[in-house]
Amino acid sequence: MVIMAKCPICETQYTENQVETCTVCGYDLTPYPFVLGEIPSGFIEKEKKRIAAAKRVWQLSQSRLRSAKLIISKFQSQLDGITQQINHLTELTESQHQHHADFQSQLDSILEKIDCLNTEPHQQQLLNLPQLDEIPGTTSGLIEATEAVEMNLQQGEGKYIFEIVTVNERGEETSRSQGQAECMVEDLGNGVTLEMVIIPGGTFIMGSPPSEQRWDGYDGREEPQHRVTIQPFLMGKYPVTQAQWRQVASFPKLQRDLNLDPSHFKGLNLPVDCVSWYDAIEWCVRLSKRIGKHYRLPSEAEWEYAARAGTTTPFHIGETLTTDLANYDGNWTYGSGFKGVYPKKTTPVGQFQHANAFGLYDIHGNVCEWCADPWHSNYIGGSPSDGRVWNGLHIYVENLVNLLECRDKRVVRGGSWYSFPGYCRCAYRDCVDPADSSYGFRVCCSLPETLRP
Repeated sequence: MVIMAKCPICETQYTENQVETCTVCGYDLTPYPFVLGEIPSGFIEKEKKRIAAAKRVWQLSQSRLRSAKLIISKFQSQLDGITQQINHLTELTESQHQHHADFQSQLDSILEKIDCLNTEPHQQQLLNLPQLDEIPGTTSGLIEATEAVEMNLQQGEGKYIFEIVTVNERGEETSRSQGQAECMVEDLGNGVTLEMVIIPGGTFIMGSPPSEQRWDGYDGREEPQHRVTIQPFLMGKYPVTQAQWRQVASFPKLQRDLNLDPSHFKGLNLPVDCVSWYDAIEWCVRLSKRIGKHYRLPSEAEWEYAARAGTTTPFHIGETLTTDLANYDGNWTYGSGFKGVYPKKTTPVGQFQHANAFGLYDIHGNVCEWCADPWHSNYIGGSPSDGRVWNGLHIYVENLVNLLECRDKRVVRGGSWYSFPGYCRCAYRDCVDPADSSYGFRVCCSLPETLRP
């Protein structure tokens, strides 16, 4: 008598006590007597066939289970995608609701301003409102025209108050205070004015220290640091706007034709862009001849002195820049700052509602600003210590022909709406062909004798 020692399915060893089911696979062992001699002939072959069929069924079920898992996985992926789309649509809907609320608020504000302007003291200002058909976009034109009138109502010679903001190395606001400066207002005609801020004289350190973060491959263009003394002068509170450009460009031609509407981004209160250095020179001289004062581009020493306004940090607001305070490419950061928005266009001058300590707006970003100086690769070899233009002709009417024939590359400052934040620093300088029409500018003027200290 031979004892059966293995389960016919999983071949697990078992004993006489396991006569009902296998302890591993659970197979029914009751049909199997322990005495092989008592098993009917042919029974084993029949069971083997039944076991083989069961294995095939099990393998098929495993294959179908795997297929089902793949299908479930695909469905889950599609479900996740649909969920993301729903979330995105929800965010868009909420954003549209917010835009609608903002638009309604702007409309209410405009209506209030119009009611205010309808009063007798403001009737004369209403005559200076730009025609809506001169401004692209009816709604944006109405808003812009109203803002232009409101700005004219607030302008006036004398002192004005502004906000000064300071941030820490992470771009978090640490202080906000009020500053005060004096300005003079030039009437350019047709209701267009030009506000010029009195920049006090002083001494500062020009350039950037080695500790200041620059960029990979920095070529030393901001060195060596050196002391410069600046005499008081007048500088535009904002970059020249398209309204100001159009008005002066309509004055009689001197040497060069000027496009009345050169800018890529359209708007009377936007900074003029797409202006070459030659265009800016012609514009300044036309203005000088009409007003009877010496209007010009700033020297780069004057520009940096005015931009810093007594600060020594990379930006006049502090160690970094944020898109809450300036218009630049917010996909990039400076120092320990954070990423922000990227408007991909210029913004109205003064939109960020804060200035540096001298009362100048839009120093960092928005539009690159031409300076008068020809390019020098660094400050070695005779950089003026008194703020004058370095080896350049003065921007006078009698020098206009020679200025327009110069081919030296020129300095631009301040960065723009498409710049990395590091290119918006007070010390950053770049060289550009004077015929390149991609930039804007800010004007300067000598301080009248009556206002000199």
